[in-house]
Amino acid sequence: MKKIFLIANVLLLFSCASNNKNNVKPRYHRQTHVKLTDKERTRFFNEFTLKIPSNWFGYVESHSDLALSPRIFLPNSSANKFNAINNASLTVRKNYKKGLNSLEDFLKFHIDNHKKYQPNRKFNISEATHPKYGKTYIIHSSFYNKLSIEFLINNKDVQYVLAYASLEEHYKKYINDVALIVDSFTIKELL
Repeated sequence: MKKIFLIANVLLLFSCASNNKNNVKPRYHRQTHVKLTDKERTRFFNEFTLKIPSNWFGYVESHSDLALSPRIFLPNSSANKFNAINNASLTVRKNYKKGLNSLEDFLKFHIDNHKKYQPNRKFNISEATHPKYGKTYIIHSSFYNKLSIEFLINNKDVQYVLAYASLEEHYKKYINDVALIVDSFTIKELL
């Protein structure tokens, strides 16, 4: 049954693609939960587009990457036990490591980097086909009390990781939203 759920999720993630640049709404910082500045919005959305569900909000996480979480985890929410990134979040991270010329190089670098800090963490790696970018790796893992799924995308030697991490109790509740966000992810081509 778990394999059927996994396969269904992967198929759902890559079954439809969307590129709607007008769905970007003001987003919020992690620390203060204030709207992102125009400069920050421009920095993120000049490189890629994605469709953000109306029940999610965005903010800059501690590594200066864009992160998205369900609005229920905004401050002063009854569900916000710690903060949004601890409950459920999807982070969009661009790879800046030079010399990674293939998706396979990026996968090895990414796993090795995880193992530096969490040597006992186990990974379940599978391949999928993204409708825009072809071969993609999906990495399932768990750490502490969270479940994680990461999508490694390569386009003309530019790599991105879309990483969803959630407390186990929230994982299934938001996975369909994550699928819609990942499906809509589009790297803007440089002219």
